[in-house]
Amino acid sequence: MKLEDTGIYANTSELMKAVYTAIFAFPKKDRVVMGDMLMTAVTGMLSDFAMSYRLPRERLAYADRFLARFESFKGLVRVSKELKRLNAKDHMAIMVLMMRIDEGISKWRSSASAVQASRASNYGPGHGNNDTQEDAAVP
Repeated sequence: MKLEDTGIYANTSELMKAVYTAIFAFPKKDRVVMGDMLMTAVTGMLSDFAMSYRLPRERLAYADRFLARFESFKGLVRVSKELKRLNAKDHMAIMVLMMRIDEGISKWRSSASAVQASRASNYGPGHGNNDTQEDAAVP
């Protein structure tokens, strides 16, 4: 499966487009500050997800970074709505995409945990460093 075909990547990419469109309705000073913070968070999320595919051994670390950025992004969206910077249409579009991403995260984390566990079992005694099974069995 291609990275672009995964639900989280596709939804995060759509989220980035929705945020990009929405921030142009912000007043100029908010566009520069709040808009930049929103775009930085969502582009970081996209990058973290892409890197988790490129570096499967570090998938959990990237998943944690993705989740941290996603939580930060949710807070920024909430503040933007409370300050009446996001209109109802843009807010709804962003919320729908955030819910889709939320749904995919639990599946992604469980698959990342399985990959990490299988990789870790390959690095036990007797694997790599020219160890033999006999060497690994001797304390």
